[in-house]
Amino acid sequence: MPKNRINGSVPSMESKKKRNLDSSDSTIKGKRKKTSEPSAVSSSSIIACEYADKVRELRKTIPCWSNMFSEEVNINDRIQAWMRLEVLGQPLLEKYAWAIPNEQALTICSSFGPLVEIGCGQGYWAKLLQEFGVDILALDKYTASKNTNKKNNKNKKDINNDNKQWLQVEYGDPKSLLRKDLCDRTLLLCYPDQAEAMAIECLEHYQGDIIIHIGELLVTGTGTKTGGSQAPWGRTTSADFQVNLAEKYHCVLQYKIPSFPFANDYITVWKKTKWTPGRSEEMGPDASDSDIDSVASYESKGGTGAAGSRTGGEQGHRNHNSDSSGSEEGSDDDEDRDCWQNIPDNERLPHPNVAAPMFQHLFLPKK
Repeated sequence: MPKNRINGSVPSMESKKKRNLDSSDSTIKGKRKKTSEPSAVSSSSIIACEYADKVRELRKTIPCWSNMFSEEVNINDRIQAWMRLEVLGQPLLEKYAWAIPNEQALTICSSFGPLVEIGCGQGYWAKLLQEFGVDILALDKYTASKNTNKKNNKNKKDINNDNKQWLQVEYGDPKSLLRKDLCDRTLLLCYPDQAEAMAIECLEHYQGDIIIHIGELLVTGTGTKTGGSQAPWGRTTSADFQVNLAEKYHCVLQYKIPSFPFANDYITVWKKTKWTPGRSEEMGPDASDSDIDSVASYESKGGTGAAGSRTGGEQGHRNHNSDSSGSEEGSDDDEDRDCWQNIPDNERLPHPNVAAPMFQHLFLPKK
C-alpha cells in the first residue's frame, strides 16, 4: 500500500480524504506545439531554486544523507537523521512537492507540452511549468479550487495561504483523461500514488502517446530504496502501473533529479510502443517451411511481399494495441498474439555495458 509520510506510516481513510497532494513539438511526429522559450532568469527558476536551496541547507545538517542506510552509519546518527527529516523535511514536502525540480527537469517537461497533470496536489510543478511558458492543466480531486470543484470537497486551502496552492487547481481524476480536450496532451504524473493507486487508472483512461513520470521506477533499472510492502517497486507508483507502463510504452529519456535520502527520483519520458506482427500473424499459424520459401523466392524476384498475401485475412494486420482491429485493448487475444516491439533506433535508450565500481574489473580492457 502506498505511504505518504517520511516515517513510512500508512495513511488512514480519514487522512486520505484530507490529504494535500504535494507529491505532486517538434520531436514527436511534429504534432506537438513548441512551447515558448524560458527567459534567462525566470520566476520559475527562482522558485525552484528556493526549494532546492532549502533541501541543500537541510542536507548540511545530516552527515549521512548520501549513505543513510549503510551498515557503516551509527544507529544513533540514523535516528537523528530521521528526526531531522521528519521535523524539517516534512514541511518542505507539504509546502512544495515530493519531487524536487530543477531547471533541467523543467526544460524536459516543457519540451513535451501541452501537458495535463493528474493528482497535481497544490500545483507546485504545474506552477513552475506554467511560468516556464508551458500550456498545462492541473487537476486534482482533493485540492481543487473552490470554483472548479464539482463535489463537496471540504479540504480547500485558499491560494497564498501558508500551505498554499501554487495555482488554481481544477477538479479532476483519472476518468477526466477521457475528455476530448485532454486526449492530445502529454500526461504528467508526479508521485501520483501517495494515498491511492491512481496511476494505473490514468494509464487505463489515457488516450495520448506520451507520459512523463516523476519519482521512483523499478522498470527503468534505476532502482528504488524502500523496503517492506513497497519493495521493490518504490514509493511512487504501484507494481501494476509499472508493469503495464513498460508493456505499452517505451522509455525515451531518463534524468536523475535531486531527492531526499529515502528516495531515488528520476524524471522519465515514455512513448507509446507500436507492434509488428510476428511470423504466425503474417504467415498464418499453419504456415509451412515451403510457404516461407515461396514467399522468400517471390520477394527476391521483385515481389512486394505485402502482409495481405501472407496472413490469413485480417489477423496479420492487428497490432498489440489492437488499434486497427477494433477489438478492446488488453483482451485475452492480445496476450496470445504473436507480435514484436517496433521501436525506431532513434527512440531506444543506449544501454552500454555498466557495472558497479567493485565489479568493473570484470570487463576486458578495450583494445
